[in-house]
Amino acid sequence: LDSTTTSPDGTWSAVADATGLAADTNRYVEGGGSLGFNLTGSAITAGIQNSTFTDIDIADFVNYGVAVAWAYVNSTTNLTQFSFELGNDASNYYYMVATVQSDGNAFRNGWNQLRFNFVDKTTTGTVTDTEVDFCRLYMVKTSGKDDDGYNFDDITLHTGEIWSVLYYSRSLWTDSAGAY
Repeated sequence: LDSTTTSPDGTWSAVADATGLAADTNRYVEGGGSLGFNLTGSAITAGIQNSTFTDIDIADFVNYGVAVAWAYVNSTTNLTQFSFELGNDASNYYYMVATVQSDGNAFRNGWNQLRFNFVDKTTTGTVTDTEVDFCRLYMVKTSGKDDDGYNFDDITLHTGEIWSVLYYSRSLWTDSAGAY
């Protein structure tokens, strides 16, 4: 999701209420840009999808992993959740939801780190984990929400713990005795 809608590995397109999908090299978290879009207010979902990238193997993530993405929100008013679909096509995918940021705080205007836990996934159809080539990331909102300035950036899959920490020391944690 760096600087073009046509990445080296597939083409991103706007979904449902999203319009004007374009590279945004001014507002991004990672790389050289993000994908930005606006809302028309005609539907209850808006986002992006890619169904043309080369097959990837997600078997190592399906039971214990997470998908992490960044979403820039212009206004949280009438925004309910973010949804993530990953699978083989629009009929065979894993579905996951984020109703808060990855740190547990409510969505806010600006950048929000989203965490989608595979352990909480719902499966639609039959997914072949070794041949995944479909991804859809979108917001769920009320119909009539029609404003500009939404972005997605840096979708990644992880296992283990993810820490996003702001710190002013080289000693981040304490042991059981309280020593840094």
